[in-house]
Amino acid sequence: MLKILIWLIIIAILFRALVRFIFPIAHITSTTNDRLKKMQDQLNEMNRQAQKAQEKERKKPSKRQGDYIDYEEM
Repeated sequence: MLKILIWLIIIAILFRALVRFIFPIAHITSTTNDRLKKMQDQLNEMNRQAQKAQEKERKKPSKRQGDYIDYEEM
């Protein structure tokens, strides 16, 4: 009878430790990973938008004010 009581106490202590420490740490870790992934996706989207803007500027024809004349040809 005493042996069963000791095992129940040990199991109760382990269960309390799991509920108070391990589960919250696991929850915090998963939440942090989710937020990190969300931030990384936002950063990737911002980079894509910046690249698109740069490509549009590159594709725009430059305004020429006149023909270029080499110095030696003059």
